[in-house]
Amino acid sequence: MFLPKEGISGPIPQQSAVIDGDNGDRPVPASPDPADHPVNLYRYPALYDALKTPTPADVAVVRTLIERAVGPAPWSILDPASGPGNWLRPFCDGRNTLFGNDFSLPMVEYVRQTLGPCGCGAQHGDMYDLRIDRAFDVALEVSGVTSIMPDVPALARVIRHWTGLLRPGGLLLLLVNFRDEVPPLPCVTWELASVPLASGGAAGVRYELLQDRPDQGTQLIRRTVTTQGAPGMPPFLREEYALRVWTPQEVQAAIEQADGPSLQAVVHPDNADNTDCGMVGERYLVIRP
Repeated sequence: MFLPKEGISGPIPQQSAVIDGDNGDRPVPASPDPADHPVNLYRYPALYDALKTPTPADVAVVRTLIERAVGPAPWSILDPASGPGNWLRPFCDGRNTLFGNDFSLPMVEYVRQTLGPCGCGAQHGDMYDLRIDRAFDVALEVSGVTSIMPDVPALARVIRHWTGLLRPGGLLLLLVNFRDEVPPLPCVTWELASVPLASGGAAGVRYELLQDRPDQGTQLIRRTVTTQGAPGMPPFLREEYALRVWTPQEVQAAIEQADGPSLQAVVHPDNADNTDCGMVGERYLVIRP
């Protein structure tokens, strides 16, 4: 299931959320900082981290793609929209040089607290305009932030910007959700239960696909989070948001508009060797400057 970082920087409009009996009539303001959204899951870094941790199999695919592109570790890795650092943590082994950026200050502080001791840096900034004066081997964005980008120019802008922060021969590894066949709606697309939290208690999450909106290039998603015995966490949180779904033509146009970077491979996220999978569903894009 595609699990994007909703609301990182300029969420797609028409989002709504309820918490603990809220009637859902109040729209969430389209703030650039998710911390301004009191009922958004993104406000709770530790909860978000626990529910969105990549599996060892997910990490193995990404590690293989990085090694094939830039050679064996150590690597310098930038996550331009890092959230709680859940895609930096697997590479935080004392060898690699890691740096995360996020537009949510609570997320940045969480990364500094949890990954800072292993040398991971983090800054509070805009993924569309990173103020970083160094170059990296890898720009890694495989959590799905493309799902909140509104249009082709926005996608082209980050592809151009992020590849501009790479060393010669570097890699931008980008997860994109392409249009795919839609099942009968509504439907549960992914569910996770009884995830232990570091602070105590447990949490669960359910994703439901409610509507397909091909004329808008989006799908309406409902996410429901529950916690049990978790201090400082909401016991119930429900959000509905628009998920950006791309066509192959849109992504190819964005790469062309980026004017320089080249798409070298489209890879299935479950198998680093599956490069004959087409632009359908979730796919990794191997992009080089």
